[in-house]
Amino acid sequence: MNKILYIILISLFGLTVISCSSDDSAATSSDNTTTATTDDTTTDNTTTDTTAPTVSSISPTDNESGVSIGSTISVTFSESIDNSSVTANTSNTTCSESMQLSSNNFSSCIQMSSTPSASNTNKTFSVTPSDNLSSETSYKIRVTTLVKDVVGNSMSNSYTTSNGFTTADETAPILSQVTAITTPTNDNTSSYTFSSTEAGTITYGGSCSSDNTSATTDNNTVTFNALADGTYDNCTITVTDNVSNSATLNVSSFEIDNTNSLYLYGSKELRCGGDGFFTYSSNQNQITFGNPPQILNQEDNSSISSGSSINLSESQYSFNILNGSGSRFYITVSPQTAKVFIQYEPIGNSNSCLSQ
Repeated sequence: MNKILYIILISLFGLTVISCSSDDSAATSSDNTTTATTDDTTTDNTTTDTTAPTVSSISPTDNESGVSIGSTISVTFSESIDNSSVTANTSNTTCSESMQLSSNNFSSCIQMSSTPSASNTNKTFSVTPSDNLSSETSYKIRVTTLVKDVVGNSMSNSYTTSNGFTTADETAPILSQVTAITTPTNDNTSSYTFSSTEAGTITYGGSCSSDNTSATTDNNTVTFNALADGTYDNCTITVTDNVSNSATLNVSSFEIDNTNSLYLYGSKELRCGGDGFFTYSSNQNQITFGNPPQILNQEDNSSISSGSSINLSESQYSFNILNGSGSRFYITVSPQTAKVFIQYEPIGNSNSCLSQ
């Protein structure tokens, strides 16, 4: 009997264990099913880029001065930019592209040599004007809302420099001859007049020098230091402005001759020893004699009457003239293009000849 009860109890215990095991399996199965369901559920964590690009920096910078007239213009953005959205006008001076440069508040824009080039992972764009910028001029940079980042966000607002940058003075003075030295001349400290578009310091080159060392805007007259007789064709005048821009002017060739020579230009009278020997007229290219006691043509020793006129040609004329004081002069008139000079040699005394 006891054995039978014992067998029954063992059987009931076994059933209980099996039952509990099934419940655990069910629970476990239920848990696994939940986990699997959770694993199959995904969440999209991707964030859409809606941030508009902005200008981080420019070159040349706002308010910068002394900028080279050949400078490159650069703009750096806050993020990578779509290359195709950064453009510059390369065929005209309109302000229609996204990257602009102007000296007149964008009434017109500077024409560029090419489209902007990208660097710095498409954050920096650079462009060069097709010609040098104007000297001592202010320019503003503008970037328009046509610029987009790589996902298509446009700039929210156009960017324009407040004051812009100013280019350096890189223009040299312009020098021009105003009054050349009369040639030939017997003035060995001759004066020369030239004009300059800028004030500056004068330096001299070649055989010429002067104590005049300052040039003003407009006409300037300098007096060369004493020069010996001869022809001068290497003299130069250089003007340097206050930022070291300089220009050089070649002084036209001139001749100095003080060896008993006198030069007549225009209409003048030659007097030796007080007598009026003759007058010269450049308009008619002739000489007219006054009333010395005696005038001889040295060519044939023939007499020339007072008041006679002789037309000058390319050949020389030599005259033997006796003045009222009994002194004799030998005068040679040598006509040349735009000039007539007279060489004299006083005989018997040292009377001088004056052109009046």
